[in-house]
Amino acid sequence: MHRFAQENILLAVAEAAALVRSARTVAALTGAGISVGSGIPDFRSPGGLWTVFSPEEYATLEVFRRDPAKRPGDSIGPWPKH
Repeated sequence: MHRFAQENILLAVAEAAALVRSARTVAALTGAGISVGSGIPDFRSPGGLWTVFSPEEYATLEVFRRDPAKRPGDSIGPWPKH
């Protein structure tokens, strides 16, 4: 990688870090599987949430409207924290 590109990346990371430090709240949108390392099971793997809980019962708009407490995460946690 060229030095100019490396410097731009380092500057961008430093700017992002400053924004995170100064923010009142931060949200990170990640891809599937990121939570597995935290002890939160994924959905589709063997032993995943959909092997224990029926997606038709817990993850449809109709169920959410009828009984929001059945949302995955609300009824099957708590999860270990870092």
